Amino acid sequence: MASVATLTSKRGGNRGAVTRLIAKLSDIINDAAMDRDRKIHELNKKLEDLHDKIKVVETLDSEIVELLPAADVEAEMSNAGTTNAVAYDARDAAEFTLKTLMDEKAAEVAAAAAASAAAAAAANPNPPAPTITPTINVTAATDSSHLPKFNLPEFGGNILLWNAFWDVFEVEVHLKKSYSNATKFNFLNSRLSGDAKALLLGLVPTNDNYNVAIDLG
Repeated sequence: MASVATLTSKRGGNRGAVTRLIAKLSDIINDAAMDRDRKIHELNKKLEDLHDKIKVVETLDSEIVELLPAADVEAEMSNAGTTNAVAYDARDAAEFTLKTLMDEKAAEVAAAAAASAAAAAAANPNPPAPTITPTINVTAATDSSHLPKFNLPEFGGNILLWNAFWDVFEVEVHLKKSYSNATKFNFLNSRLSGDAKALLLGLVPTNDNYNVAIDLG
């Protein structure tokens, strides 16, 4: 078992990494020259790294406390809590900024989609009635019971979990050429919940809207 001195030294190194990540997040947020998409990408990546480092520090905090004499535990926990609070506040502030940027992007994408639909309707005010040809791959409703069963994770809007969700969804659905984009939209919608699902409200399952949904992500 590692000694208190060894664990404390290791924690110090990880605390230093947390401090550097917080400084980097601040630089990204304050960089007026960085475009929004790049800023979203950089914030997301650095927040993932910060989240991981904070977990390491918290684990070391617990291991150190377990080895201390009872008389020293309260002071150690108080000091650790004060230090960690700085990291938590910086993390929360960066996550708020990231969410604000993503909401702005989602609103612009939705507005552009609405404008495109309005322009198409104005250009062709009396379109012919569509001919409906049943196919295996196209699902007319978003009811997940109509979709083949995959062991796909659910995404509720936590930006830190998006990459893990997309890695699975991309392989199981997105890259499958046997599915139309409308069907992929239904697959995606069936695995969303909470804030993530709310972003797709008002979008019908069409080939074009699948691309809109991916942009919102």
